[in-house]
Amino acid sequence: KISVGFLIVQDLIAVVILMVVSAFQNEVSTSSLILSTALKGGVLLISLFIIGFYILPKITKRVARSQEFLLLFSITWCFAIATIFHYLQFSLEAGALLAGIALSMTPYHLEISSKMKPIRDFFLILFFIILGSQVIFSSILENIVAIALLSLFVLIGNPIIVMTLMGLLGYTKRNSFLAGLTVAQI
Repeated sequence: KISVGFLIVQDLIAVVILMVVSAFQNEVSTSSLILSTALKGGVLLISLFIIGFYILPKITKRVARSQEFLLLFSITWCFAIATIFHYLQFSLEAGALLAGIALSMTPYHLEISSKMKPIRDFFLILFFIILGSQVIFSSILENIVAIALLSLFVLIGNPIIVMTLMGLLGYTKRNSFLAGLTVAQI
């Protein structure tokens, strides 16, 4: 449970970083970039939280009368939020992740998750096919030092950071070690 908590926090931090990085592509002035990104991002996050906590459960209650409509609504919701994020010059991925988080606040999150599993698996396969087709083996030797350093950081540095943080938070050495070991993956 602790490891899953760490991974969720890492994902949330990654969403914030994705939002900032995607905003950098379109703005020129750094101060206006920070202000506009903070305002747009804050409004989006607060709006999604309010909608996800108060409005979305009522909508899904009505839509859940039909499992097919629940699936279609969930897909539409995720695409709509991702499109809004893209329109506001944030990343599609961050929008889709936050749309999923909003759906997880509904009473039908388990049904949505089970209905989405085949679709998720299909797109996961496509993702890895596209990723694999973009691998250029000739550039591996040019980047071997960076590859080795980043791999060592993920495999060794990340668990050490987790163990240190857990030790500072008062967890036992055993729990700290097990949580650190769990997050030592790529």
